Amino acid sequence: MVVLVYFVGIIFNLTSMNSLKLLKSGVVLVSILALFTSCTWFDKGPGDAEQIVTEGFKKAQDVKSGDYIMSLNGEMSPADGEKGEEVSKNGLEKLVFNVVFSGVYDSNDSKNSKFTLALDGKGSLNGGKEESLTAEMRGVGTDMYLVLDSMSDFGNPMYTAFTSSILGQWYKIAMPEGAATSYLSKSEENMTPEEKKLKELFQNTSLWKKVKYKGEETVDGVDSYKYSVVLDKAALKEFFVESAKITENPMLSGGTNSLDKFLDDMEFKGFVWIAKSDMTFRKLSGEAEVEDIEGVDAELAMTYSISNLNGAVTIVVPENAKEFDPMSLLGGLGAGVAEPVMMDTKQ
Repeated sequence: MVVLVYFVGIIFNLTSMNSLKLLKSGVVLVSILALFTSCTWFDKGPGDAEQIVTEGFKKAQDVKSGDYIMSLNGEMSPADGEKGEEVSKNGLEKLVFNVVFSGVYDSNDSKNSKFTLALDGKGSLNGGKEESLTAEMRGVGTDMYLVLDSMSDFGNPMYTAFTSSILGQWYKIAMPEGAATSYLSKSEENMTPEEKKLKELFQNTSLWKKVKYKGEETVDGVDSYKYSVVLDKAALKEFFVESAKITENPMLSGGTNSLDKFLDDMEFKGFVWIAKSDMTFRKLSGEAEVEDIEGVDAELAMTYSISNLNGAVTIVVPENAKEFDPMSLLGGLGAGVAEPVMMDTKQ
């Protein structure tokens, strides 16, 4: 379910931002790991299908290490009406993009969780030249490492001036303890009361309806059961509302804000695969249609899968990483020249 919630968040941000600015800003790194929950009823299949899928998603929450890959692609264009006309005047006629996130994770030690996330993003605006961005993130305990491997100029020479001094250079950011660790991967004794409530809410939330058994297929060499699903938007709204109550964060609660409207105007349906051997979630694939969100229509598709469950993974701390002040780096971007404040980090 975490991936689905992040997917909704990604779509929401894509459609809420000025799309021209979106393309020129590149693709936002999103750290993501995957856990799901769910469902309603099925027609036929191996035993009680609802129980199989529900338990399959819960078992995925117990996976402590493995590989993952997520792809997100789609098209965005102005919607009909005044807001759509305004979007068109701002330069958007058609935005096509494809983003792939991939990596590994290891949360066997909840106090020293590790992960990698590689980003490969491509896109074109109004039929123009394809622009691209590649980057990587690594998390080791409370340390986050970032590197920008390549980036197009997005039609603005300022970006070339900005990236020329930082391409290929790893940067280190010290994160607050626990900031990079999901409460879902923590042991009970290491959770705060708030995190315990969130985990219980997460485990008891079902986000799918109209679930149907569709037969058997092989996913990454694993024989699996396949099911069709439709997002239960009412359940997702309730999840945000209850999360807001627990965290005292009104931004999650929806209500009359744009997130609530976004969910009303968004439809998501797709397929889920559950491995036959261990009855654990393996893959989610789906499509979403968004109508007239801030003057933008969008057709989006996503696929997320996990493999090498509880297998060994290798996560290496980058050598010669430099610390930097993020605000200084952003200031350099605004001035057209990047001169981040840096100092060597002892490895």
